[in-house]
Amino acid sequence: MRLKVGDNVKILTGKEKGKFGKIKQILKSSNKVIIEGLNVNIKHQKPVTREESGSIVQKESPINISNVILCDSNNIPSRIRIVKVNKNKERFSKKTGEKID
Repeated sequence: MRLKVGDNVKILTGKEKGKFGKIKQILKSSNKVIIEGLNVNIKHQKPVTREESGSIVQKESPINISNVILCDSNNIPSRIRIVKVNKNKERFSKKTGEKID
């Protein structure tokens, strides 16, 4: 997995195409990510008891990992390469050569 929680990404396809956001959660089993404030769906919830009222809940939906690309600190999207430095793996942008983290 080359993406981590908190990474800045750009969405490549769908209704939110071209927007930037931060990864909130990664769903490894389904290869999807949830991005803060993007791909929001609205759900109408019925009341559980008679005293409560119904509500409208906004929830971020997952996006496939293949539909996002990692961005560096200057919001320049590019593919990444992983280099082993002093027994640690570090991520670098292929376009700018800048370290990502």
